Amino acid sequence: MKRWHPWRLALLLLPKRGLTRLAGRIFRSPLSKPLIPVFIQLYGIDAAEAASPLHAYRSLAEFFARRVKRKGIAHANTEYFTPIYSPVDGQIAEVGQIHANHAIQAKGSSYSISALLASATSYFESGTFVTIYLSPADYHRVHIPIAAHVKRIVHVPGTLFPVNRLGTQYMDALFTRNERIVTWFVREECEFAMVKIGSTIVGSVQIDPSFGIVKAKQRQRGNPSLLWEGDRVLEAFDEYAWFEFGSTVILLFPPNCVSLEVKKGERVKAFDVIGRWQLSDRDNVEPLQRDGS
Repeated sequence: MKRWHPWRLALLLLPKRGLTRLAGRIFRSPLSKPLIPVFIQLYGIDAAEAASPLHAYRSLAEFFARRVKRKGIAHANTEYFTPIYSPVDGQIAEVGQIHANHAIQAKGSSYSISALLASATSYFESGTFVTIYLSPADYHRVHIPIAAHVKRIVHVPGTLFPVNRLGTQYMDALFTRNERIVTWFVREECEFAMVKIGSTIVGSVQIDPSFGIVKAKQRQRGNPSLLWEGDRVLEAFDEYAWFEFGSTVILLFPPNCVSLEVKKGERVKAFDVIGRWQLSDRDNVEPLQRDGS
């Protein structure tokens, strides 16, 4: 990666938080409502999938965070294995194995898992990861990929670089620099993590209100902070959080827990099967059949 590429310099000089605050005010304002049909046409969004009629959205931000008329439907052959579902709509930006405590960010670039999680851990060594990028056109709600116990939610302060192709290509260790929310889960004694990355315009990630997390606490600077701790069971497909523009979700699994069966560049939707849980008694040798395969 060229350390002083013009795009890198531009990203460094970008007034990220100022731009995010300004965009937030505009997009949350009722004055942005006329922009909704423009946004739909610009990104080719299927407006019929929105859970509410377009006139019901009071601002562009509300439309960004819209729910959709879609239910999780298990594939016909999931009776043979315990599936892992995509938590979001998006594109598989990277998928692979964790080596030397690092995961791939983009071609020729990687980042530290310990830095990403703000926790000095080798727990995920030789495990697997998948990075899903949400474009502004995507459905922005985040769902639970497999039934599990939520154990803790941690806020890691940071900046707000764009997480699109330019950001991942020209900014070293981008995901460890940006503000993020790390959620830790446990299933069958296997602990895994879901990391929701903030971005320019997006700002902080919104967690389901039932967790009682105060937004102001989520925005604090300085050291990582524990937002919530306990033992709460969530089922696959449960809605858990949402973004307000476009961002990135990273799933991290330790070795011998899962088999991820998606490829880089593949488009997925929330509730699509992206792999299988390997610790369940239901696992068989049946290959995973994906739509269009």
